[in-house]
Amino acid sequence: MSLKVFQEKKSVWPAWRLTAHRKAVTCLKVVTTASGDLRVYTGSKDGYVRVISKSGRMLHSLKTKNQVTALAVSSGKVYWGDNTGSVYVYDESTEQNEASFSGQSGAITGIQVGKDGYIFSSSKDGSILLRDASGSVLRTFKNDLSAGAHSILAFHVASSHLIFAATNIGTVEVWSMRGVLLKTLTTRSIEGKPVTCLSTSLNGQRALVYCGIDSRLFVFDLNISESGEVRVDKCTGFAGKGGRNKRSGALGEVQCIWPVFSEAYGSNQPVVYVGSSTNHVHLYLPTDRVVTLLHGDRARRYKDYYFRGAGRAISALAVSRGRVFAGSNDGSVLCWREPMNMSKLRGKAPKTSLSSSRLSTAASSSSIARSASTSSATSSSPSATTTAPPSPHEVASYQRRLFAVHEALEAAARAGGIQ
Repeated sequence: MSLKVFQEKKSVWPAWRLTAHRKAVTCLKVVTTASGDLRVYTGSKDGYVRVISKSGRMLHSLKTKNQVTALAVSSGKVYWGDNTGSVYVYDESTEQNEASFSGQSGAITGIQVGKDGYIFSSSKDGSILLRDASGSVLRTFKNDLSAGAHSILAFHVASSHLIFAATNIGTVEVWSMRGVLLKTLTTRSIEGKPVTCLSTSLNGQRALVYCGIDSRLFVFDLNISESGEVRVDKCTGFAGKGGRNKRSGALGEVQCIWPVFSEAYGSNQPVVYVGSSTNHVHLYLPTDRVVTLLHGDRARRYKDYYFRGAGRAISALAVSRGRVFAGSNDGSVLCWREPMNMSKLRGKAPKTSLSSSRLSTAASSSSIARSASTSSATSSSPSATTTAPPSPHEVASYQRRLFAVHEALEAAARAGGIQ
């Protein structure tokens, strides 16, 4: 008998919500400090960079000259890009601006910082620049053969050898660190449509590329040979990943993503947090429960989570240590606790966990490519843990207590009781 799907909708309300900016939040990073505390860094169109504590308290503000469009934090330094195409470096220890770099004509759409201070920045002018710590441009990645206006909307340095770049014309470019365009990923159904967000994970010779396009999530399953040849084994599209508008029923557009698992409990559904244009974060999560329907069919229970509380579309998203952080177009920053079922799923540490397959790159002084590998400080994806399995009685007792606490917290949030 085939296993069907039994779907249950659930609303999650924020643990805290802070009006941090006067205009839309454009970027958000979560960093763990040396003392083990979480810090949330946000950039906005109002020209401010804010630093917020895990509990939602404003710690520091940094005023800039223009709109902040991209952000990275590494080794006690804050890097941001603006709408004029410039990149700035701020030293938190001295509280001084350390450097500024120009060279790109369009707004900066992404920044990543590698070990030894190597800086990658993407721009709407269609280029990705690699700079050293002094700001000297070491390499330019740009597809001059692309037809029409070509912009990079998002990018990810996935390893010491590969860069993935999402464009406004419905393609994802795969670059080698030497500046060679290895592959252009696209399908007929997405050609000409902007790829609004991008995330990747590598595990050996296998690479998964996650793309947000209108209301859909696309996953490219790649095989990368030792010689650098890129082969597409599969491309899968998932509709409705942005959830639906509660009133109109319209599908939400995918604004930002945070993949957690490529699949779970044997399902073919990726587990991905999705920031949506319908003012919420959406999570479609399989559980380990199988229910029996009226006609005797068996169905796996799915939880359809809607993280609510934002006044406008979700524009930036990060998940770290059991908490979901998001920025909104109304300038607010929100924090939710992860659902009990997600905590349970993380505890099982399935082999398809993306948090364990995200490549941690190593630095080498003999090569620019290896030296420019992505620092673990720029990624706040949590790592999966393995625990000894408890007895069924202990699991049931723990779940009952945790569920009661979870319900009480949600009721208090709805009543405005959580500060």
